[in-house]
Amino acid sequence: MGLVIDDQYLLAHAVVISSPGVRLPATRTGPRRIPIVRENGAALRLPPGGRVLLRKPSPHRLYIMLLCVAGALAFLVGRLALLQLVRGETYAAEALANIVREDERPAPRGRILDRDGALLAGSRVGLTVALRYPGEQRLTERLKALAAATGVPAPDILEAVNLNRDRLFAPVVIARDVDPATYTRLAERASEYPELVLGWEPVRVYPLGPAAAHVVGYLGQVQPADVERHPDTYRPGDVRGMTGVEGACDWLLRGQPETVVYQVDAAGTAVAVLRVEKGRPGLDVRLTLDAHLQQVAYDALGETLERLRARQEGDGPPPAAGGAVVALDPTTGAVLALVSRPSFDPALFAVPQPDEVVDALRSDPRNPFLDRATAGLYTPGSTFKLITAAAALEEGVTTEEEVVFDGGMHPLVPKRCWLRGGHGPVTLTEALAVSCNVYFYEMGLRLGVERLASYARRFGLGEPTGLDLFRPHGSLGAGRSGPAPPGRAGGEPAGTVPDKAWKAAVFPDDSTFWPAEVMDAAIGEGFHTYTPLQMAVAVAAIANGGTRWRPYVIDAVLDAEGRELVRSEPEAAGRLGLSGSTLALLKEGMVDAAMRVSPVRGTAAGVFGPSFERRWGVTVAGKTGTHERDPASGLADDGWFVCFAPAESPEIVVVVIVEQGGSGSRAAAPVARAVLEAWLAGRDGP
Repeated sequence: MGLVIDDQYLLAHAVVISSPGVRLPATRTGPRRIPIVRENGAALRLPPGGRVLLRKPSPHRLYIMLLCVAGALAFLVGRLALLQLVRGETYAAEALANIVREDERPAPRGRILDRDGALLAGSRVGLTVALRYPGEQRLTERLKALAAATGVPAPDILEAVNLNRDRLFAPVVIARDVDPATYTRLAERASEYPELVLGWEPVRVYPLGPAAAHVVGYLGQVQPADVERHPDTYRPGDVRGMTGVEGACDWLLRGQPETVVYQVDAAGTAVAVLRVEKGRPGLDVRLTLDAHLQQVAYDALGETLERLRARQEGDGPPPAAGGAVVALDPTTGAVLALVSRPSFDPALFAVPQPDEVVDALRSDPRNPFLDRATAGLYTPGSTFKLITAAAALEEGVTTEEEVVFDGGMHPLVPKRCWLRGGHGPVTLTEALAVSCNVYFYEMGLRLGVERLASYARRFGLGEPTGLDLFRPHGSLGAGRSGPAPPGRAGGEPAGTVPDKAWKAAVFPDDSTFWPAEVMDAAIGEGFHTYTPLQMAVAVAAIANGGTRWRPYVIDAVLDAEGRELVRSEPEAAGRLGLSGSTLALLKEGMVDAAMRVSPVRGTAAGVFGPSFERRWGVTVAGKTGTHERDPASGLADDGWFVCFAPAESPEIVVVVIVEQGGSGSRAAAPVARAVLEAWLAGRDGP
C-alpha cells in the first residue's frame, strides 16, 4: 500500500515526485511543482515503489513565527505590568473606596476676642457639597451631570479631584457655602447622585467687618506649594490665616479635624468603624483691642474723610484719600485701636471668590489692602518738632527761657514760617504750642542733621517697632516651627531717618546736606518717612516718662473653657535717655498746643481747649502736624495729630493721619477727639 499525502501539504511545500515509468519534465533550477492526481477527490495515492522528496521549511518563516510569539508574550507582560505597577495603586484605591469611607469632621477655628471678650472673629455653619471619588471611568461618565446638579464647572471638579489624588477614598469638597435651596434640592435627589456627600464646615464671620479688617486679618485657600511644604499641617482645600491676627496666630486658631474611617457594605451603609483620629478645636486668642474704640475710630475717620471730600473744588485729585488711627496704652505698649481706611470686608475671603472680585480689590488705586497704620510711610510734618525740641534741650543749644524772634522768615536762610506775619518772640514751649517754624529752623541749624538723626533713632524712628503681628508666629510663638503667615512675617517697614550717610547713598551726586535741607529736617519735612505706629510709640515714650514699649496686639491664648494658657508680657524696647526737665517741657508745650487759648493760642485749642476740660475733667497733651506737599503735585497736604490723655497721668495715646486732609488741626484733631471721648466715656465701665 502506498503513502497517502494530503494535497494541502503538497501545495504548501515544493515537492518532486517520481515513480517507475513516469517521465517528469526537466527542471533547470530545482524542484518544480507538478500536477497532482487526486484519487476520490481528496488525496493522492502513489504506486508502490514511488518516493516523495520534501524540501526543509524556510528559516525565515521560523523567525517570523518566533517574532510573533515573542510579540504576543511581550504584549501580555506589558499589559500585566500596566495593570499591576502603573495603575495598580489607582485600582487598589478604587477597590478600597468601595469598602472604606473616611469622614473628616472639620475643627471649629478658634475665636478672636477683644480685651473684654467681645467677638472680633468667629465661625458660622457653611453648607458643603463633596464628591466621593467613583473611579476614573465613572467620573468621566458622570462629570457633566454632576456639574449641572451642583453648579460647579466640570474643570473645577476635576481640579479638586486631582489635588486630592492621595486621598481618593475621602470625600473631596467641590462647593462651599452652598445656598440652602441648592443643598435641599440635592438632598431630595440623593439617590440620583450617590457620588455626592452633603455636609457642613465652619465659615469665618467678622462682626466689625471693614473696621478691623487689617488688624484681625482674613483667611485664604492654601496653595499647592503650601501643601507640599507642610503636608502634616495642610491638605488641599484647607484655609489658612493670611494677614493680621489670623495669619500671625494661624497655628493656634486652626485646630485639628477629627477623622473617622469606617467600613461600608455594597449599599454604602456603614457596618464598622475601623479607626477614629481624634481632633481638637482651635484655641481662642484675646487681643488688647477695644472693639468699641476700634469702631468709633473707624467711623470718626470715615466721617472726616467724607466731610473733606465734600469740600473739593475743581477737577483736581480727590482730597482725603485715606488715613489711619492708632491708639496705645502708654504704660505697656498694648494696642487699643488700629484703624486703616480705605478698607475691605474680610468676610469676602471666608469662602472662595471669583477672580474678578479679588482682582477688583487689588487693582483699586486707593489700595484698600494697605494697612496704613502699620505699613503706611508718611512725612511727619510738625509732629517731629517734639524730637527737635528734645534734642535742642538735651544738647544744650537752647534753654527753657531763651526767646527766638519769629518775624515770618528766618533771618539767615530765607525760609518762611507757616504764619506769614510770624509769631513774634517765642520760647520753646510757646513754639511747640503755636508750631513756630522759624524757632525750629534755628534749632535745626544749631544741632545739625547728625544730631537730629541721632535723637530720632532714640525715639524708635527709622526702625521697625516690633509689633507682634509682623513676627512669624505672633508674640506667643517663640521657638515655634512650621509655616509662617505669608502676608506680614518680617514685613514691617523701617521708614527713613535722613542723615549724611543716607543722603550719600541715595544721592551720590549731591551728598551735601544743605542748610535749607537741615531746616526742613528740623520741622519734619524733607526726607523723613515714618508709620503712624512709629509715631505713636515715640509719643507714648514722652507720655510715660521715657520708656519705649514694644507695641503688641495679642494679649492671651485661651482654651475652650476660657482659661488662659499663655499671656503676653509688656516688653521694653529701650529708653529715651532724656532728663526729667526735658520731658516736662515737652509735655507742657503739648498741653499748651491742645488746651491754651491765651496769651498764645494752641494750634488744636479750637478742637479741645477749656471746653473739653470742663466736659471731661482732664487735660490733653497734643501736637498738630501738616506735611506740606509740593504745589506742583496738585495734591493736598497731609494732616497729623498726636496726643495723650490725661496729661498728668496718661492712659491713652492717639495718633491720626489724614492723607490729603489739609492741616492737622482741621483734619486729624477732630478724629482724635472722638477717640478720646469714647475712651473717657468707657474707662470707668458702661
